[in-house]
Order: sequence, then structure tokens, then C-alpha cells
Amino acid sequence: MSRTAVITGLVLILGHLASPAASPPRFEKVSDHFYFLQPKTDASNVGAMVTDSGVLLINPPTEPDLPPVLDALRRLTQRSVRWVVHTDYQKEQAGGSSYFVMRGAQRLSSKDLRRLAALPSLSAEAKPDKDAKKPSSEMQTAKAASPEEMRDNPASLPDILFGRQMRLYPDGVEVRLFALQQKAHTGCDVVVYLPAEKVLQVGDMYMTGSYPEIDMGEGAGSALGWLDGLKHVIETVPLLKTAIPPRTEAEKAAKAALEEKSLEELVAVIPARGLRSNLKEMKALLESAQKVRAEIARAVAAGRSRDTVLSLPSLGPYRINLNFDVFAGRLFDELTQAREK
Repeated sequence: MSRTAVITGLVLILGHLASPAASPPRFEKVSDHFYFLQPKTDASNVGAMVTDSGVLLINPPTEPDLPPVLDALRRLTQRSVRWVVHTDYQKEQAGGSSYFVMRGAQRLSSKDLRRLAALPSLSAEAKPDKDAKKPSSEMQTAKAASPEEMRDNPASLPDILFGRQMRLYPDGVEVRLFALQQKAHTGCDVVVYLPAEKVLQVGDMYMTGSYPEIDMGEGAGSALGWLDGLKHVIETVPLLKTAIPPRTEAEKAAKAALEEKSLEELVAVIPARGLRSNLKEMKALLESAQKVRAEIARAVAAGRSRDTVLSLPSLGPYRINLNFDVFAGRLFDELTQAREK
């Protein structure tokens, strides 16, 4: 073998070892307390809010994708996972939270999401007394399972349930969990929002550069409801400038760097998959989807067929986003059904 061939082989081997594909997944810092991990597989992005009080973990995966996440979490912090939340019932059904709950974490879930997940932990004994005074967050604690039930049936794990929303304040950092009241990606989607740190984790409610995949299963979502739901999420985020003037040179430099971006770009959005996005990009996708809806609504009102509508030249500019045909077809079906009622 020639010297050149040997050198070439070594370069290829070293390049492969140093490539991003060979490196383990890691949590990327988004704000002072929030991090997210983009798995090497098709699993959903995982969010982690880290404080001295513990970790809030969002959308943890199941086996075989869990061990790399656990390794990445250990490299990030020695704090234990104290709370786990999933953004839709499909992720909760998968059982990615059971590992952490069996080790002392509390699973947070909206009542509607739990109903769709159809887990058996909400037995008659776990239902609240209708005459008892409810806490302001409408939280309920489900029946605790025995260790044997937890081992044999992760669906029986205990939970903290909330109605429309709940708030956590670990170490004084506000975390809002709110369940959308519209049928959107699914029949109930949950969003996690850190107001002071300008971070949103929205799960499959949003994917960068793609119209949503609407659930057609038992917890059926709605394309029209998704438009209203995403609008509600966007309107939940106040875009306010700070009134405190910078005092030091470092603060002035930081303020100048921030002013190069719009307020919407400063709000980080963690989508279901892929790189992190921002509120500006999410708003742009919603505006595009709203225009698709308007075009299809006009065609439906004119009595055009499904195939004719989906091939309209006026819809061409909106095909730049993925999943166009499926999403537009669902809009057509829902608009047609609404018109026939």
C-alpha cells in the first residue's frame, strides 16, 4: 500500500471519528435555565429546565432513545428530574415519563390530555370530591400506584393533573403549562412557556418549514382548530421592551446586540423536531397557513372539487413548506363539512 493511500485512509478514519454523527447528543443552552436536546433519531426534541430545585423534563423519549438522553442529562446537571410533562397524548402514551416517575418525579398532565391517553390511573377513587374546595390551579393528584403496578404497568403511575393551565415557580422562575382549548395537532395539546426567559416548547404544534401533521386517530385534531390554537399560542407571548436602561458597558453592548433582532426573534421556540426556531418564524408559518385557508375557503364556496382546489395555481407559493398536500386536503375536508352543515 502506498504512503498516499495510508495517509488518505487515516484522514478518512479521523474525519469519521470527529464527525458530528459520531458525537453523542447534548443539551444546547437556550436561556439561563432552559436547554434542549435534538436526538440523533426521529424522536422529538427534549426540553430541560434546570434549577437548584430540580429539573423539569419535556417530552422524554422511550427506549431505545432514552439512554443517550440520560447520558446527556448527567453531563448537563447533577440535579434530579423532579417533573415530567408531555405535549400531547401520543407522547404520554409512549411512556417516556415512567422511568423518571418511578424514581420520584411527578408527571404533569392536563385532564383532557390524560383522557385522550386513556391511562387507568384515574380510577373512581382518584376523582375529586365535587364539594371539596379546588386549588386555584385546578390541580388534582391521581391515585398512587403500588410499586408492583408501577413496574408492570407504567400507565398506572401517579400524576398531577391540571385544567386549562398551571404554574410552577422553581427557584422563583415562572413556568406556565397551558392546555389548548382548541382541537389542534391533537384533541389536546400542551405548551410549556417560560415568560422571563422567552422560551416556548410547543411539541408537534409547530415544525419549522412544515405545515402540521393533524392527528387522525382517537384523539383527532383539526386543521382549522390548529390555526386558532397556534394563534392563541402566539398571542400568549407578550412582546415588551425592558424599561430599565443599561448601566455598564457590557449591558450596553448586550442591548445593542439584541436590538439587531426583532422582539419576535428573541423568543425561542422549540419545535417537535429539528433546530430551534423563534416566534417570528412560527408567526410566518401561521400567516402562510391562514392564506392557504382563505384560498381554499373561496374555492369551496364556489363549489370546486377537491382535486381542482388542491391544484390551484394560487396555492403554488405556499408549497414551499412541507406537508402541504396533506394539510391543504384536511382544510378542504373540514371547510366542506362546515359548509354542508
